[in-house]
Amino acid sequence: MELIEIGPGPLAAICRGARRFYREAAEVSRSHRQIVTLQNLELQRAAQAQELEKCVDSPGPPNLLPLVLSVQDDDARVLELCEALDRETILAYRREIARSPAREYRGLLERHLEQILVGRERCDSLRSKRP
Repeated sequence: MELIEIGPGPLAAICRGARRFYREAAEVSRSHRQIVTLQNLELQRAAQAQELEKCVDSPGPPNLLPLVLSVQDDDARVLELCEALDRETILAYRREIARSPAREYRGLLERHLEQILVGRERCDSLRSKRP
């Protein structure tokens, strides 16, 4: 947009007011986008927490694929799983994966569960060192 010098007078005042209005509207729009992004992240975390609860609480072999794939390179999520799953449960999941027919996911699941198991062992060792 090209700015035109109008000079002093009522038209110049109207133009300055319009520019200020559009600047403020742009700032409100940016703030709104940031709020919506944060809300979406919170909703995503809540959905992942519900999925974790379903996997941990359900009897029988759980469907770990969506849960473990959500962990990828997210240290906070790994820590959350380390806290939620005990060592025996993680080892049971590993045995279940070894029997799983889904060979294309087996390696990926095993790597993520190994990461979770190592994290769980670190959590346990830190707890044992506390007075």
